[in-house]
Amino acid sequence: MKNKVLLYAGIAFGGIVGSLLSTSIMNYSRMSSARNSIEEQNKQLPKKVDEVTTLLKMNLNDKTLEYVYEVDPKVSPEALKANMPMQLQLGACKMPEIKSLLAHFDLKFTYQNPSKAPVADFSLPKGYCKD
Repeated sequence: MKNKVLLYAGIAFGGIVGSLLSTSIMNYSRMSSARNSIEEQNKQLPKKVDEVTTLLKMNLNDKTLEYVYEVDPKVSPEALKANMPMQLQLGACKMPEIKSLLAHFDLKFTYQNPSKAPVADFSLPKGYCKD
């Protein structure tokens, strides 16, 4: 199960987060336009990321872009909490799309079970990637 957690963590972070919004948000200079972009992207959700993770929605406030995922109940919350922070920290600055988002927003990744109960959440602060 540990390998599966690492696999879906990498796919969830690298595949969905990196491609859905970076271009859309960065092309807009106004927050209202960015919110409109989020609303449009949310119309295409939920989206299965891998066999245990589904991206449900994205939220944007003035400082934070949040990705809300549903994780299969067979995934151990302890394993998720143990492995995901390292995946995020190691991968964030290697991906141009994420690096660009982190120049403008805090990023938050929220995981919940199918009954919407929180499982884990992780954050990366604006400016996390230093050049």
